[in-house]
Amino acid sequence: LARRTVHIKMHPTARTFSERREVLRVLERFGEVTMFRSYKYHPKNPVPNAFLSVFTDENAAQAVVNASPMRYRLVSDATANIAHEAQQNIKTGEANTQAMEDDASGQEKVFELHVSPSQFDHEHHIANDPLFGPWTPMDRKHSFFGGGLEIPRSLMSSGLRDWETDGRKWRNVGDEVDGPGA
Repeated sequence: LARRTVHIKMHPTARTFSERREVLRVLERFGEVTMFRSYKYHPKNPVPNAFLSVFTDENAAQAVVNASPMRYRLVSDATANIAHEAQQNIKTGEANTQAMEDDASGQEKVFELHVSPSQFDHEHHIANDPLFGPWTPMDRKHSFFGGGLEIPRSLMSSGLRDWETDGRKWRNVGDEVDGPGA
């Protein structure tokens, strides 16, 4: 996984969603991207011009690193609108094309991507992310939910506390499929 992961720095910083999306499009020229994450909204250390990307193939990741630094030109939608207005003005005979050319050149940006192998520790990230849950087995009697239940001691209390695993630890899946009399 580490060999397929790359770190991307972008200059100048992307200001719009379409500018950030274009970074993904440039990377997809080298191979399929399975994960693309902007560090702009990172909870601990936000970085507005950094991205993390994971490719499906190690060769694609290496090709991106070898092609670094990459430059691409992004023409905004406003430029397309100005060109459309220029065509309309030519049809109607208006001659304000100089002002439109100045506006069009201001809407074009050149971005540079610096790609390097990533030092991202995937195992550490997953272990510390509350959305992925614990990787180590948790004792069902001492879990947060199991400990919060107030069940009086009886013959059924252990089964009532085991709402998380539903007794799967003691069942044999093969016996359920074949059945005892099969």
